[in-house]
Amino acid sequence: MFLAAKRSSTDKFLGFLRAWNSSLLLAPGIPTRRPGPRSTVSSAEGTMREFADQIRRFAGRKAEVHLFSGEHFESLSKLFQTASEPCPGSAFPFGSTSTLGLPTAVPEFPPVHLVTNGVNSSPESNGSNASADRPRSGMSSVAVSVQDDLKDILAQHAPTDNSGLLVFLCGWQSPAWLRILGAECGIDPEMMRRHLRFLTPERKFYDQPPLPSHQLDNWQIRTVTICELTSNALNPDEVKRCREGADGDVRKYLLGFRSGSRVGSSIIRRYSVIDEKTLVIEQDISFCATARRDGGWVGTIWTDSGIPFDCLETLELKVPSGASVRGRNERYIPLVLHRPKIAISRPEPPLPAAPPAPSTPPCPLLFHLPSQYGSTLDSDLARVDALYAFSEIISIAASSENKLLNLLQERIDIGLRAFHGVEESSLENLQYLATLLQGIHERSEEVVCLIENEAYSKWPSAAAATVQAQAQGQGQARTDHEQQRQAQMREMTRKLLLDDYRFILRRAKSLKGVVREVIATITAEVMTQNAKRSNKLSRKVGRITVLAYFFLPLSFVTSIYGMNFVSFGEAMSGFPWKGVAAFSGTLLAVFLLSVVMFFLG
Repeated sequence: MFLAAKRSSTDKFLGFLRAWNSSLLLAPGIPTRRPGPRSTVSSAEGTMREFADQIRRFAGRKAEVHLFSGEHFESLSKLFQTASEPCPGSAFPFGSTSTLGLPTAVPEFPPVHLVTNGVNSSPESNGSNASADRPRSGMSSVAVSVQDDLKDILAQHAPTDNSGLLVFLCGWQSPAWLRILGAECGIDPEMMRRHLRFLTPERKFYDQPPLPSHQLDNWQIRTVTICELTSNALNPDEVKRCREGADGDVRKYLLGFRSGSRVGSSIIRRYSVIDEKTLVIEQDISFCATARRDGGWVGTIWTDSGIPFDCLETLELKVPSGASVRGRNERYIPLVLHRPKIAISRPEPPLPAAPPAPSTPPCPLLFHLPSQYGSTLDSDLARVDALYAFSEIISIAASSENKLLNLLQERIDIGLRAFHGVEESSLENLQYLATLLQGIHERSEEVVCLIENEAYSKWPSAAAATVQAQAQGQGQARTDHEQQRQAQMREMTRKLLLDDYRFILRRAKSLKGVVREVIATITAEVMTQNAKRSNKLSRKVGRITVLAYFFLPLSFVTSIYGMNFVSFGEAMSGFPWKGVAAFSGTLLAVFLLSVVMFFLG
C-alpha cells in the first residue's frame, strides 16, 4: 500500500508538471511551434534550454563514431553554456540583469531591431522600453534595448499569415539572447556558427565557405566600408607595417570576443590599407528566413555593423603594435543610392534622432540600416516574399563592392601613370590590390551561385503565398493583376541583383587582367632600365680593362727597374745607356705583348 500510495503521488506530481508545461506552451498571445528536426521554435523557457541542449548533444558526435560528426559546433555549444554566467574580464558582463543572462550595455545603442510589416507594425504595440522609429513604406522598426524583455517583445510582434518579421542583430550579441532568438525565431544554428566562425581559430575544419547547395537557406555576403583619414596620414613605413600585420591584428581583435566584449560591438572581418589616407573595412551580413507553422515567417539578419568605432583605434585597443595610429581622425564614405529623380522626390519626414556630434566615432556604413530598412521596398511584396525582403541588403552589399572596385581602379590608373622612379613600391601596391580584387571575384562568384539557385531554397515566396491563400479559400483577396505585378517585380528584382553581381564579377576579372598588364609593363620597364644600367656599367668596365691591359704591365716593369735602380747604377756605371736600353726594351716588349693579348682576347 505504501508503494502504491507513493506511486500515486508520483503520478499526480508528473501530471501536474505536464499540465504546467502545457499551459506554458499554449499560453495566449505567445507564438508556438511544434518542435521537430528542423524547428525548435517555442515560447516556453524550457525550449530555449532545449535549443542549447540539442546543439550540445549534436556537438558531442565524434568522428570516431559518426560519419557526419558535430565537432564543428563545439564552440557554439560552449558559448551557449556560458549564457547564464558572468563574462570574465568584460566591462559589460552577461547575466547582470536577470537570471537569463541578458546583456548589459549602453542603453543608447540597441543591439536588436524588429522590422515589422503587417498588422503588428504600429508603434502602439511596442513594449514599454522599446522605441519605434517612423514607418517607411508600410514597414516600421522597433529598437530593443538591453533593458527590454526580448521574449515579450517578440511575442507582441509575432507575424501572422499576412505579415513577416525581420529581426536585425547588430554586432556582437549576448549568448542568452542568441538562445532566445534561436528558440523563438527558429534560427538555423548553422547560420550562427558560420557567423561566429572566428571563435575557434585553433581548430580548422576547412568547411567555409560551403558548397552553394549547402547554403541555400543561410546566406552570407560581404559589405565593404571605405574609410578616409582626414588628418595625420600614415607614412610609408606605417602603411607597410599595417599591411603586414593586418591579418594578425584582426585575428587578435576577434579573439577578444571569446573573453567577453561589449554587446553591440562591431565585428571586423578584415581591414586593408589602400594608401596613406585610405582604409577599407570588410564586414559580413548573415541572413535566413523561417516559415512559421502558425502563420507568417521570420527573417533573421545579423550584421557585423554595431556601435560606431574608429577602425585603427579599435584595433589598437587589442593590439599594442597600433600605438602609432592614435589620434587620427577617420571619415567613412557614405552610401549613395542611385534612383530616378531621388533628389526631387517627395521629402521624407525628419528623423527623430539628432545626428551624432563630430567628436564621436564615425558611424559605419550600415549603422542606420535596421532603423530605416525598407525605404526602397514594396511593403506588400516584402510581406510575403523573403528574397524580395532581403533584396535591399543584397543591393547595398553590391553597391559597396562596386565602390571598392571604383577605388581600386582609380589607384591602378595612378599606379600606371606615376611609377617612374618608384617601381619597387608600385609593384608592391599593385600586387596588394590584386589580392583585394581576387577577394571580390571569389565573393561575387558565391553570391551569383546563391541568387541563381534561390528557387531551391525553403524561403517564403510570393508564389507560395498565393497557393496557400487559394487553398484557404482566400484567392479572391488578391486579384490576378496584383499577383502578376508582384511576380514581375519579384523576378525583376532577382534578375537585377543577379546582373549586378555578374557585372561586379566581370569587372573584377577585367581589373585583375589590367593589374597583370600593369605589373608586366612596370616589370618590363624595370628590366629595360636594369639592362641599360648593365650596358653602361659594362662599357665602364671595358675601359678599365683596356687601361689595365696596358698600364698594369708597364707599372710592373717600372717597379722592377725602380726597385733595382741603385744596383743597376753600380753595375753599369761605365755604361749608363745599357740600363736605359734594357729598360726601354723590356717596356716595349711587355707593351707589345699586352697589345697582342688584348686583341686576341
